[in-house]
Amino acid sequence: MEDVFEASWSFIAEAGVTLPVLLDLEGSYYGSYAESEAGEPVPSFPLHVVVDGEGVIRYLSRENHPDQVRDAIRAALEDL
Repeated sequence: MEDVFEASWSFIAEAGVTLPVLLDLEGSYYGSYAESEAGEPVPSFPLHVVVDGEGVIRYLSRENHPDQVRDAIRAALEDL
């Protein structure tokens, strides 16, 4: 478990993350943020949201699609 903890903090530091980060190594917090979808528990995060300069949500997804997120960010920036 210590290796996972150290590797996680190393990645966070290298990525330059400055926001607070909760490392939930046992998954106890993650499980408490679930909502039901078709009777199955589904975690509510990660949730990717891109909001434009007018406050309109341009992209919203629980899926991890980096290219789609980048495209939505670029489109929102172009409209500024």
